[in-house]
Amino acid sequence: VLQYWWWDVVDVCRAPTPSKFAGIVIKYAIMLQLPLNALVGYVFSLAAMANYMALLTHAAACHAPTTDGVVRQLRTSVDIFPSSRLCVFVTGALNSHCVHHVFPALPRALHPAGAARLARLFPDEYRAVHDFSTLAALWVVRHETFTHVVEMKDLVRLANGRWLRQCGLDVAS
Repeated sequence: VLQYWWWDVVDVCRAPTPSKFAGIVIKYAIMLQLPLNALVGYVFSLAAMANYMALLTHAAACHAPTTDGVVRQLRTSVDIFPSSRLCVFVTGALNSHCVHHVFPALPRALHPAGAARLARLFPDEYRAVHDFSTLAALWVVRHETFTHVVEMKDLVRLANGRWLRQCGLDVAS
């Protein structure tokens, strides 16, 4: 997390724009208002969120055979609210995991455009969550591994009737 913040500062110094500068000022103004113990808690909460986001973006993987490396990446990762600039900002672009796997050098600010391109180029393989009911269904079936291609719209049906059980398992663990 700290390295990403440092890269943001370096990026602003190399190619300054008003929006980049405003983002850095707002981010550091919020952080500097926190007492040291809250700042440490803030960094740890970001790390925990990043860990859980990584878990969800690799959930419900499909291991149907393919020789295409891009299709394999798309079948084993999920984008969560890829067009949301707020989600990109809050998660540090961890929500755009398909984009990260297919275009690893793409800057975080361009991840929504990368997601749109993947959706256009691979309409049957690109997996993205665009609503909260699908996100909740992804959470319920996150441990499943599929041998056939599963479309995101089918996750709600697959998770039907399993919500309470998964909640109980999560609380018990």
